[in-house]
Amino acid sequence: TEDLRKIGTQKWLSLFTNGVESYMNYRRTGFPTEIGNVPVSVTQSFPLRTRYPTLEADNNTEEYDIAVSRLGKDDQTALIWLLK
Repeated sequence: TEDLRKIGTQKWLSLFTNGVESYMNYRRTGFPTEIGNVPVSVTQSFPLRTRYPTLEADNNTEEYDIAVSRLGKDDQTALIWLLK
């Protein structure tokens, strides 16, 4: 509804300086809807997750490979279990 959109957008704005919190609120609510089509990465889509650090792939290769195989790819656009 329009009221929920307004509340979600205002909450996102209030959390804007806290990147992780505002991002997770956007992922949870889908508000604000106005940012959904803005190209924010090389893939031209809003990131769905963060990538594993390079050190993880280098120092914990076996577990890294298992985790990536569950996701399908180590990419910002791969859906995490919570979003499937």
